[in-house]
Amino acid sequence: MNGGGELEERFPFCGDLRSKKLAFATRPPMVEEDVLDASRRVWCKRTMTALGPDGDIVDTDLCRKGRECHRPCL
Repeated sequence: MNGGGELEERFPFCGDLRSKKLAFATRPPMVEEDVLDASRRVWCKRTMTALGPDGDIVDTDLCRKGRECHRPCL
């Protein structure tokens, strides 16, 4: 078991990704449906906007490992 890699596979989203649905979550999001509600709006906790610290848009497909501003969920 390699710990960090396994956790990032289970919880792939950036720890700074936010949505209304996540405000009521009892565990880190594992799939897109855990993040998105009917509005499908997300934002970055660090910038409090729809743009991340790197200036790119915040999206469940983009806010993952490999992005320069990514922070693990756990």
